[in-house]
Amino acid sequence: MNILKRLIPLLFLTIAASFAVAAEKNPVFAKGGNIFYTNGKQTIQLTRSKKDDSPVLSPDGKIVAFTRKTARESFAPCEGEPGRTQQLWLVNVDGKHEKMLVRDRRGEPQNQIDQITGIEFSLDGRKIYFNTDGWIMSGALHCVNIDGSREHFVIDADYSEVIEKGEYKGNLIVSRHKYFFYGPSYDWFYIVTPQGKEIGPLADDEKNIPWERLYGKKINNIDKKPSPSPYVKVIEKGEYKGMLIMSQRRYYLCGGSYDWFYVFNRNGEEIGPLADDEKNIPWEDLYKEPVPTQKTAK
Repeated sequence: MNILKRLIPLLFLTIAASFAVAAEKNPVFAKGGNIFYTNGKQTIQLTRSKKDDSPVLSPDGKIVAFTRKTARESFAPCEGEPGRTQQLWLVNVDGKHEKMLVRDRRGEPQNQIDQITGIEFSLDGRKIYFNTDGWIMSGALHCVNIDGSREHFVIDADYSEVIEKGEYKGNLIVSRHKYFFYGPSYDWFYIVTPQGKEIGPLADDEKNIPWERLYGKKINNIDKKPSPSPYVKVIEKGEYKGMLIMSQRRYYLCGGSYDWFYVFNRNGEEIGPLADDEKNIPWEDLYKEPVPTQKTAK
């Protein structure tokens, strides 16, 4: 009995310490399937469903967005035990006005809501962006107003982040899964508008994102126009017979360049990327009759 009395205070101290560590990293955190908020003086339990995770605090510090797991199996194909679908919820930092913002649902890849990741508020706090399962090789970025209105698909993406400052402030960084002609794929990072319009490429890998330059002053010394092509070849046969293969040097939005090979029609309009190097041009497929159609960017 005496041992038990000594252990109980230690247990409470351990729990309090774990809350303190979590609070140091983030004023909102999930523990045991519930959401907690700390203001530096006290920790408040905001939800009690034991199904909640991934809390994110709004820019004004008044609202918490989080996911809630349902009892329904995930629609997305996966290996092993299927997960559960999730919903997007909101709650005030005082624990009041808990409400569901986006319900899980089946549908076309760009319309379904399955498992939710990457929750992030817009800079003004009026909208929430989140990623969910979409296509086999790509997720889907969605957006919703904090009152639950105008929930919609933005763009195919597996990663997203709101740009906090600099020339592209308020726009988003997204990773997109795209294809060259005839199969090979690449996953690059792009800057897109809140409406999903692609502004341009940012980096070929997350580790190469130029954060310092991106968050710096206006970028006005970078040539963003493609350079004249030093390589031109007429396609002799196949679906694209008579069109041109041209190499071009193009530029990332915040500096750096890449030299790729593209297919252009007779009017000089780009049809799509063909290869990242001359040795990778798929001549056999290009000249084949009939030639497979180009894949989509999903």
